[in-house]
Amino acid sequence: MATIVKRGKKYSVVYNYTDENGVQRQKWEPPVATKKEAKQRLAEVEYEIQKGTFIVPTCRKVSDFLAEFVEVYGTKKWGLSMYAANTGLIRNYINPILGDVLELAKLLSENPALATLLAGILKNGTA
Repeated sequence: MATIVKRGKKYSVVYNYTDENGVQRQKWEPPVATKKEAKQRLAEVEYEIQKGTFIVPTCRKVSDFLAEFVEVYGTKKWGLSMYAANTGLIRNYINPILGDVLELAKLLSENPALATLLAGILKNGTA
């Protein structure tokens, strides 16, 4: 079960999960500006936990995140040509520049334009 916690003027989604060693852990997601955004993320987390597709966000390389994203989302939601186009964009343009960067959330929060660009590429296949 996940909850929303107000932190100053922002809201965080907090949930418990079991790690790969079977230990119960608590995860605080990065704060968002509005309660509406937090409620949306809360609903996503609870739905994914219920469905069995939830993956706990961790600090890792951008290339690892994108590989996992393609495996979880791309293989199920993209058609063959979209899959080929997006994996090509990731392999040829994103990974050579950002692939070894750690702390994806920090990178995207510091560069909103980059976050928008990356989201557009992954969602629509274009910037």
